[in-house]
Parts: sequence; C-alpha cells; structure tokens
Amino acid sequence: MNGFRIALAWALLIACGITAAQTAMLPTAPVLKKSIAVDGFDNRSSGNGAGDVQIAERLADQLADALMRTNAFVVLERERSPAAANPYGDPYSADPTYAVGAIPAPVARPAQAIAAQLLIRGTVTDFSVQAGGSNNGLNLAGVRLGASKSVAQVGLIVRLIDTATQQVLASRRVEGKVTSKGMQLGLDVEGYNYEGDSFKETPLGQAGQIAIDDAVRFIADEALKVSYAARVVKVDDQGRAIISCGALSGLASGVQFAVMSVGEALRDPLTDELLGFEQSPLGVVTVERVFDRFAYTTVLADIKAGDIVRLR
Repeated sequence: MNGFRIALAWALLIACGITAAQTAMLPTAPVLKKSIAVDGFDNRSSGNGAGDVQIAERLADQLADALMRTNAFVVLERERSPAAANPYGDPYSADPTYAVGAIPAPVARPAQAIAAQLLIRGTVTDFSVQAGGSNNGLNLAGVRLGASKSVAQVGLIVRLIDTATQQVLASRRVEGKVTSKGMQLGLDVEGYNYEGDSFKETPLGQAGQIAIDDAVRFIADEALKVSYAARVVKVDDQGRAIISCGALSGLASGVQFAVMSVGEALRDPLTDELLGFEQSPLGVVTVERVFDRFAYTTVLADIKAGDIVRLR
C-alpha cells in the first residue's frame, strides 16, 4: 500500500513538472508602450482663470510631461495652437466661420494625433481661488496676499480617445484642492508667468499638479484595457508592410500582428458625425526588422497603407 502511494506521488510530481515546463514554453505577448498625444485643452473655467488660453496650454503641457515621466507611453510632442502663440489676440479672426461672440471654435487636432494610438482631450472646468476676508493686501507679480484662508482649486475633464475609431473610450473629472492657512491668495491672470518655476510652488500650481497626477493614473488604468494597435504607413516594392511601431515601444522581431483592412469612413446621415471606419480581418504578419519608430513585417496580400495592426 505504501509503495502504491509513493508511486502515485511520483507520478503526480512528474505530471506537474511537465505541465509547468509546457506552460513556461508557451509564447507570451510582449508589453508594448502605446503611443499617445495630448491635444490642446479648452478653458471653460469660471473665476480667476476664466477663458485664459495660457492656463489651458500650461495644464496640457504638464499632462504630457507627467505621462512621459511614467515611462509607460511613447508620448508624441505637442503642437502649439494659434491661440497659444498669441494668447491675447483673437485666434480665429482669420477664419470667417467663427465671428466674435459666436460659439467657441473647436480645438485643432494636432498632426501627431494621426500617428498616436490614443489621444487625450481635456477641458479646464475650474481654475480659481476661494478666499475669505478682505481683498486688500500686497500684490506681488500678479499674486495678491492678505490675511485670511484660501482654497485653490483646479478641475479638469479628461477624455481618452481611440484615434482609429474616434471613439471616446473613457472620461473622468479630476480635481486638485489646496488650502492655504494664514494668508489670502488671489490670482491676477493678466501678466502672470505660468511657465515660471515659482508658479509650481503656489497653491494653484500645487492644486494643478494634484489634478494632473490623478489624470495620469486614470489614463494609465484605462490604457491597460486597450489592445495595442499601430498603423501600416507604407507597403514597399516587395510587399512588406512598414508599421508605425518600433524599438521605442518595446517591439522585437518575431512579434505577430493581426491586420484589419480599413475601408471607407462611416458617417451619420443626419449629423455627418464620423462614426468610424469599415474594418475587416485580412490576415497575420510577423515582424522581421525593427527600427526605433517603425518596423518591417512579412508579406501579406492586399495589405495597404492606413490598415490597422493589432497585437495578437
């Protein structure tokens, strides 16, 4: 009886060892860094920073910088909007579509968003200081100081967009609050330097960083739910696809992608809103040569520039 138990135990150990070895030999999908771009923010806040273009640009820059510091994304450089280049002029004066006093013009989509898998758009909903007591006090470089308590508050709505489908994948309002005791801090927007390091140390600067940090956590969590995808940027004379993914994203030779053939745009017949694009499975390609920002794959019939490749 004891001999049978020993033999059975040995059989179970051998079986577990074989299973573990087979599991270890199974190929695992690489973890690739998704490319991401931050679009210009829209400032619809009330209070101290209402409508100020510099505030929106500053917060968008902070978000792009914070995403880069995570080392989890390939962050594409932002393009400045005309409003950022001339924050005190009318950014849409050259466009007759948008007359003064008409509805706000949409924020221009940066060219880098075309190459990115994910796009971040945001709206500044709050950029203010709520303070009690008298407004009298000393004004230094646009900051009013007085004897009271103040609460600096920065609010953002952040939207994560799939550039292939134009679908909003997730949206969240993030907020930062900092209470400053023993002084009253107000903000005079005109003439204040948001780019200076001194602004980061102010209650408003700290509140903004809290909101940005919350936004980064939200974006990182939601991005994990999205399968990695890239674009076919060209098909060479030999029929090999060149895809918009390379060593900077963690790509290596031998990785396989499923190819989705992209067809015509689909628009709502009543509103003309872009709903997405026709897509159909085309086959599988394997990466052969890898460069920093692009890679060559094996040949696949009917593959074309603009098609989408998704990590298998």
